[in-house]
Amino acid sequence: MWLVAGWAAYLGAWSAAVLLAAAICTWAFGAGLLRVVWVSPFVPLLLPNPRGWRLLLARTLPPRQRDAATAPDTTVHRGWGHGWGWAGWRGVWLGSWLGAAMSGLGWFARRSLVAALRDGARASNATLAGIVRLNAHTTFGRRYGFEELMAPLASATAATAASKVAAEREVVEAFKVAVPLATYYDLAPWVAQVAGGEQNVLTSESIIQLGVTSGTSYSKKQLPVTQRQKTNFFFKGIAPLFDVLFTHFPQARGLQKSLKIMFQPTYSTSPGGIKVGANSSAPSDSPTLLNMYTTPPVAYEIMSEPDLLYVHLLFALKDEYLGSLEANFVMLIHHLFVRMEKQWRQAVEDIERGRVSAKVQMPDHVRRQLEDYMAGPDVSRARMLTREFEAGFEGIARSFSLYAERARYYLGDVPIYSPLYAATEGLLGVNLDPKGSAYYLVPSNMFIEFIPLDHCDQEQPPTLGMDEVEAGQSYELAVTTAWGLYRYRLGDVVQVVGFFEDGDGRRGAPLIEFGYRLGQLLNVRGEKTSERAMAEALRHASALEAWRGRGAGLVDYCCVDPAIPRASFLPPRGESDDDDNEDEQPRAPHYDLFVELEEENEAKNTKNEYDEELWARRAEVVDEELCRSNPIYRSFRVKNGIGRVVVHGVRAGTFDELRATILRNGAPPNQVKVPRVVRDPSHLACLARGLLVTAAAAN
Repeated sequence: MWLVAGWAAYLGAWSAAVLLAAAICTWAFGAGLLRVVWVSPFVPLLLPNPRGWRLLLARTLPPRQRDAATAPDTTVHRGWGHGWGWAGWRGVWLGSWLGAAMSGLGWFARRSLVAALRDGARASNATLAGIVRLNAHTTFGRRYGFEELMAPLASATAATAASKVAAEREVVEAFKVAVPLATYYDLAPWVAQVAGGEQNVLTSESIIQLGVTSGTSYSKKQLPVTQRQKTNFFFKGIAPLFDVLFTHFPQARGLQKSLKIMFQPTYSTSPGGIKVGANSSAPSDSPTLLNMYTTPPVAYEIMSEPDLLYVHLLFALKDEYLGSLEANFVMLIHHLFVRMEKQWRQAVEDIERGRVSAKVQMPDHVRRQLEDYMAGPDVSRARMLTREFEAGFEGIARSFSLYAERARYYLGDVPIYSPLYAATEGLLGVNLDPKGSAYYLVPSNMFIEFIPLDHCDQEQPPTLGMDEVEAGQSYELAVTTAWGLYRYRLGDVVQVVGFFEDGDGRRGAPLIEFGYRLGQLLNVRGEKTSERAMAEALRHASALEAWRGRGAGLVDYCCVDPAIPRASFLPPRGESDDDDNEDEQPRAPHYDLFVELEEENEAKNTKNEYDEELWARRAEVVDEELCRSNPIYRSFRVKNGIGRVVVHGVRAGTFDELRATILRNGAPPNQVKVPRVVRDPSHLACLARGLLVTAAAAN
């Protein structure tokens, strides 16, 4: 009995010691006294953090010496993520263990992904065979004879691996014959059945949501979402990225939090009781993962996008150890920095006072909890931020191509990494090289077909598989998914730039670069000017001397669909219009380009009028760049089959108002993108309200 009691006391003492050690380590993490060095994907080594000890010892210095050493004021609570209170400890503890778990998971997930990429065509065919088997007895599957398509698989069940590969290839060919290529208008009647509550229509699995697209190219669509789609997105897309990040950016293994710019979407319910809304990541999807981010979870009860963006900014600025910035689109990162440049004084004052400004609208209980997370005034942090901001904004963060270039001004040499190619339809590609902008298509998530660009205008064009595409060629993608999309044309045009290679001589999954959306294509006479071509023309034009003038920096742009009459989006023209002879000779079809430049409200001549001559030069250089980059466009311009480009300058803030209009029209906040080709009447009206000057290129 005494022996048992002795062992119990011994084990109890050891348990208490372990708990005490865990508590001390948790406190040390929060205090920054320990750092983590990973000796393998699974083995962390705890070492002293010299900077943390120096900051701790600096607490004993007089305030003046402490400020001179730029040491943070550790006599007050750090607050969320790096505080001495329970909220900070809990966040650091959970964040550190989540980081360790993600490191190990990422190691396994990346190797699973690489196995699929190594033989992309084989994995792709197997994926389709699995989809046909899964949904053979759905309404859609019965309509198109999925059970008959499975016959080769049944005969190959007990055969060799080679015969199974051949059987899967037979299923693919039979599937392409039996099921036609489809657009959303073909899919819509099936989705209507799902929305009405019918089961087993497109997929045998439960549909948990109808994902709403952003509606950038055309009207918003509703697409089926299952738990499989979300699970695949995480394990085949997000999880491998942790290994990529930890490999290329070892500092990411530390305990820093990230700023993730996201908003809580609003949802509605279909007649059949299915949730309807954005399919992008939402705070409510993974509450535990919120401990890895600087923004407190309660902030997501703020439904106003501008107010929540300010709160994102406030808590990111408060965290001096911020490790990274995350967003669905680089546009959101750019908007954050623009907001910072405009509101940094308010943010610094809030940090200094330990309060959230009354100008920021939110429920009272949210404000109280946010101020609890701020954990009191932080005068030293406020002073440090003030010094940084007063020194200017270029490269201040050193601790979509247009937005990436503009964000680079603020980010300095901070790496910009675009890790995923994804849409409401699901995960399509993963970028395994943070220095590049190309994505390996994931063959194990969905079956992907490639439509040669020359055949995109056809209703039922021929398609190619992953092993049939060629580097340097462009294709439209069509996808088949387990969650109810069958040979669905995405409208995305990509260029194959390479293939996965693993040293064994086999050609793996395609490596692609995103080109453009077919719905965002300017096409007057068959010239097919893509979003990328227009962006490149503007980028080159704005760098030329002829473009220069006050406020010449390009903020944003869009074009009007050439099929829309000018009278529907521009005010009546007066006698001074540059086309006063239009009644005699109607203008040829042309591009109407709306652009916003930095501080253009000040770009006037000495007569306090907008410099139309300067704007005409700008239109001319854009036209010349389009001619240079697109021979077909140039040939039509020479023949006057396409008219000269017309550039409409808009006042500062017009594109912010356009984004607000898109939000008011019901677009999900996490998915708002400026359409490059505008068709919506409310969008056109917004641009017209901001119009300052119109000028055309010379003939």
